[in-house]
Amino acid sequence: MTHHGRGTPPGGGDEASAGRDAGASWSLFEPPDLCVGVFIGDISEAEMRRMLTNQRRMAEGKEYILVLTDLSRMTGLSAGARRCAAQGSIDSPVRGIASFGVKPTLRVISSVVFKAINLLRGSNSAPFAFVATEAEARAWIEARRREILAATKGGGGAPRPPGRGAPPE
Repeated sequence: MTHHGRGTPPGGGDEASAGRDAGASWSLFEPPDLCVGVFIGDISEAEMRRMLTNQRRMAEGKEYILVLTDLSRMTGLSAGARRCAAQGSIDSPVRGIASFGVKPTLRVISSVVFKAINLLRGSNSAPFAFVATEAEARAWIEARRREILAATKGGGGAPRPPGRGAPPE
């Protein structure tokens, strides 16, 4: 992303040094709470599952994570990938998603997926935004982070996923 050039993983493509997952699409973690994903090509169910597995690994031990996605090189999202994204995010600690570079037709599909995630969770704990640029996405993420931290300082604790044992939001 900004620190290493759009669409180029850190380490110049060396997956081991980049600390990212293998494949055309990739993701990495930026402390303290940001999972960055770059989706490339037509996303299959298997690729979405791999990206979500990596995201879960990055989220381990964290109260919440925020997600920044570069969709500028995504050309499609299979029905299986959409289903996997919605179902695989139900118990996720994701508390906000900012996407940039999405093509108009894929924006509609992506919007349906993000709405399904919140519907399946029974809350709007993971608001989402589509913006034109990475800078705008990062600004949205920063504003969302401030909201989460303000809620934490307000005595409500960090927002948690709804469901078993979690208080309603």
